[in-house]
Amino acid sequence: EKVLEVLRVNDTYTFHPLKYINALKDKFKNNIYEHSKLVSINKVNDYYECLINDYVVKAKYVVIATHYPYFVIPFLMPLKSSIETSYIGVKKGNFKNNFNAINLDKPCISLRTYQNKYLVYLYQSFKSCNIKDVKHNFDILNTKGPFDYIWTNKDIITNDSMPFIGRLKKNENLFIASGYNTWGITNGSLAGKILADIILNNTNPYIDLFSPHRILNIGKVISFPIDVGCSMKAIIKNTKNNVNNSKVIYTKKDGKNVAIYKDKNGIEHIVLNKCPHMKCGITLNEVEQTWDCYCHGSRFDIDGNCIKGPSNKNIKL
Repeated sequence: EKVLEVLRVNDTYTFHPLKYINALKDKFKNNIYEHSKLVSINKVNDYYECLINDYVVKAKYVVIATHYPYFVIPFLMPLKSSIETSYIGVKKGNFKNNFNAINLDKPCISLRTYQNKYLVYLYQSFKSCNIKDVKHNFDILNTKGPFDYIWTNKDIITNDSMPFIGRLKKNENLFIASGYNTWGITNGSLAGKILADIILNNTNPYIDLFSPHRILNIGKVISFPIDVGCSMKAIIKNTKNNVNNSKVIYTKKDGKNVAIYKDKNGIEHIVLNKCPHMKCGITLNEVEQTWDCYCHGSRFDIDGNCIKGPSNKNIKL
């Protein structure tokens, strides 16, 4: 890419994600439970009952810190944000200098090296409602390669480009931390500090600024109708399965609407063709071998197991 002007900053720092997460994990003294799918939250007197797998967990304080909340009501997340999908490649090499860079123009280009051995290259980001051909977008990414690894990443972009951090309902102990606008580690760390101060009744100057119930601002005024329109466009388009390719067959099996994909080995993968979250159609991502919902970002493996929310159910037949 031809670069005309650069704003350069020296002596900066970057997170090492795994070291950072592992240090946080150690603070919890192993009180972390994986493979624990939250199905529902119900208020009972002054505490909450959380249905997780087949167990009910009771808690006085609950923080919803998932990528995208599974519920629609009460927060109406689909009307307050949009999903952005980015295409990313990694190439191995011997890079003299460690650096990171991002441009201001479109298409978005973001670069960073890792230990002088890898170059992480993000090229193009789309509102998910505008994605037409997943494989074509990967093909464009590969013109910047070749890459040793490629994948997509999804981010929640809020109306005013600030995260939602705070009480989900006023005067209740149910909290949300979401909508990080591509700055996950930074805004996630910020969310932890703010929510801890709210729960401990400490003063924090950022509580009102990032509150999910913050007052109207110019960002919301400009982006709200765009995000609502994008959400509706995605629902309509995906409900009709218009973004899928010819390798997917839509039919009925045992009275249910299904999508069928035959892989290169001739094995058929049959799944229900609607996302359980809001009944949008699912899209075959043949490059990553997943079924994706471009309405709100749910993802399923090729056999229909849910691997990313907001759906908390599978689409296995």
